[in-house]
Amino acid sequence: MTKSKSTNVKKNNIFYLANVLIVLTTSLIASSTIYAVPPKDPSLLVSTAQPLPDPGWPGLTLTGVTCKAHYSKPSNFGPFDYTNPGHRGTELFLVESTHFTKDVETLKRGHSSTEPDGDLDYTLRAFPNHHRALYAMSRYQLKTKGKTNYGKPECYFQRAIKLKPNDHRVYQLYAHYLKKKKMLSMAVKTYQQALTYKPAPADMYYSLGMLQFKMKDYSGAVENAKLAKDAGFKKTTLIKKLKAANQWPSS
Repeated sequence: MTKSKSTNVKKNNIFYLANVLIVLTTSLIASSTIYAVPPKDPSLLVSTAQPLPDPGWPGLTLTGVTCKAHYSKPSNFGPFDYTNPGHRGTELFLVESTHFTKDVETLKRGHSSTEPDGDLDYTLRAFPNHHRALYAMSRYQLKTKGKTNYGKPECYFQRAIKLKPNDHRVYQLYAHYLKKKKMLSMAVKTYQQALTYKPAPADMYYSLGMLQFKMKDYSGAVENAKLAKDAGFKKTTLIKKLKAANQWPSS
C-alpha cells in the first residue's frame, strides 16, 4: 500500500470514529443509558427488537379535532418503547443518528428536510414516548404557532400515553406544554392521571401543587406539598408560598 493510500485509510477511519463519537455523545445527554455502538460492518446494523402494537392516534386536539396520522401508510419501523432498555440499542441509534440529530433537537434545522418537524415526526412514530423528541416537538410548535404539516403536540402526547400509560415523564412534558397553552385545568387533570400510576416521582406532586397554588386551589396545593415532602422532595418553595398566603395548616 502506498503512503498516500495508507494516509487516506487512516483519515477515513478517524472520520468514521469521530462521527460515531459525536452521535453517541449527543444521545447520552440527559440520560445515563448506554447506547449500542454501531458495528463497522453496515450489514450488521439491523433492528432485532420486537416492535410493540401500534397505538394509533387516540384523542382530540385542543380545538376538538380528532387526532390522525399525517402520512399515507404506517411506518415500517417500530413503534418501540423509549423507556425499555431492550429498545434503546440499535433501534434508537438508527433513529437518532438519521433523524434526531443535535440540529433537529435544538430546532436549528431539519436533517432529512428543511424544517425539523418532519424528523421529529419520524422519531415519534418510531419511539412515541421519546421524551426529548416530544419536548422538541412541543417547543417547535409553540415557536411556529402551530404552523406545521404534521400533527399537533397533544396528539403525539396522547399517542405516547396510549403506548406506555405509566410513563410519568410523558405526562410531565404534556402538562408543561398545556401550561404554555394556558390550558391549566387540563394540565391539572394530566398530572392527576399520571399520579394514579404508583410509585410516582416526588417532583410530580410538587409540580401539581405549584399549579394548584397558581389556580388558588389551596387545599389541593397543601395536599400535594405534603405528598412531595413525604416522598423526599427537598425544594420548599411551595410550602413557603402557602405559608405566606396563610394557607399552610398550623399543625
